[in-house]
Amino acid sequence: MTLYILGSPIGNLNDVSYRYLEVLSKLKYLVVEDTNKARKLLQLLQKRYPDQKLDNKELIAYYREVESKRITQILNLLKEGRLVGLLSEAGMPGISDPGNLLVDSVQRYGFSIEPVPGPSALTTALSLSGFSGKYCLFLGFIPKTQKDKRKLFQQIDHHNLAQSLNVVFFESPKRIRESVSICQDLWPKARLFLGNDLTKKNQSLVWSRLDKINLEQIKEKGEYTGVLYLKK
Repeated sequence: MTLYILGSPIGNLNDVSYRYLEVLSKLKYLVVEDTNKARKLLQLLQKRYPDQKLDNKELIAYYREVESKRITQILNLLKEGRLVGLLSEAGMPGISDPGNLLVDSVQRYGFSIEPVPGPSALTTALSLSGFSGKYCLFLGFIPKTQKDKRKLFQQIDHHNLAQSLNVVFFESPKRIRESVSICQDLWPKARLFLGNDLTKKNQSLVWSRLDKINLEQIKEKGEYTGVLYLKK
């Protein structure tokens, strides 16, 4: 009757912890956003750690459109005394991934919740940036449209939040150039760190003032984590 929150490696399988493997081995049910990606991760882990029981799991698809239905199913499993894991294929569950409503429901019903912390692109990017902002604002995945993106960034600027502030955001490779371009318009003198495919073999790291960045040199491949250092 325990829900385990499992933090997975964000790119390098060598970052997996022994406790993660130990807990994962004893679980039969895993709640995941994308069953195909989760199955691939489990197969890679099983290959690397053959002594563990990692890929013989029953996966429960859990994404925004089916949250309420799945929560009932998961609560029933916990009522039966089952051990269930909430697994992200990269990073900590609930950080720009589904999971918050499930954790809230589980604690409201009085079941145990056990964290198994792992790597996070958020904290990794903050550490890598080297920026000394006093405060941190995490935006998660920023809006897809240029209009909504610009509106969000303008709100930060207009509400006088840009005071020694680190702004962390996630962005897709298809929209990263547009997002950086909007930031250049608003804060040309601000500093930007961009981490692409963090911890993977092909990771790329960029530190620059915004007005010095050539948008054409930003590759449109792999997931991005950005940190803006805004100071007025």
